[in-house]
Amino acid sequence: MALITCTDCGHAVSDAAPACPQCGRPISKVPAPRAAAKKTSVGETIGGIIVLGAMIAGVWSCSGDSEGDKQAKVAEREKAATEAAACVKDIQCAGHAHIIEAMRECKRPIEAKAAYEVKWATDNYFTRYRWAPAAPSHIMYFGDAASFQNAFGAYAPVKYMCEFDPQTKTVVDVLVEDGRFSE
Repeated sequence: MALITCTDCGHAVSDAAPACPQCGRPISKVPAPRAAAKKTSVGETIGGIIVLGAMIAGVWSCSGDSEGDKQAKVAEREKAATEAAACVKDIQCAGHAHIIEAMRECKRPIEAKAAYEVKWATDNYFTRYRWAPAAPSHIMYFGDAASFQNAFGAYAPVKYMCEFDPQTKTVVDVLVEDGRFSE
C-alpha cells in the first residue's frame, strides 16, 4: 500500500482506497508503465525478411503440382467438358443444371405480372421444364407455387412459365395464368 496524491484536492490517499476521503474523487488505478520496446537493428530486420522469404519459397515449391497431378486435372476437365456437351442435348440434365439460375432470374419478372402482392408457397418455384419449341436451346420452366393478391385482398393461385436462355442466363419471356397445374 502506497500513498498517492489526489489529483483534485492534493490530499494524501492510500492507493487501496476506492475514493479520496477529503473530496470523494474516485481513485483510478494507474497501470504500471510498460517496458520500452526493444529497438531492432537494420541487420535483424533484413535477416527476418530473408528468413520469411525462404519460408515462403519452401512452401511454394512444395505445393507445386506433380506431372501426374497435372495429367489428372486435364483428364478431369476433359471429362467435365464431355459431360457438359452431352447435358446440352438432354432436357433432364440441362433443366436440372440451370434450375437455380432460372429461379433466381425468373422470380422478379413473374412477380412483376402481379397487380398487388405475391405469396410463394415454397422456395422451389418450378416443378416442370422442357425445351422451348421456338428456340431449342432455351428451357421453359413451369410452376404453380405462387398466389397473386386481387383488389379485394384475397390471394388466387396462379401457374406460370418462364423461358430461360441458359447460355446468356437471361429470361426471354414470362407468362402467368390463373389456376394450378393438374397432377
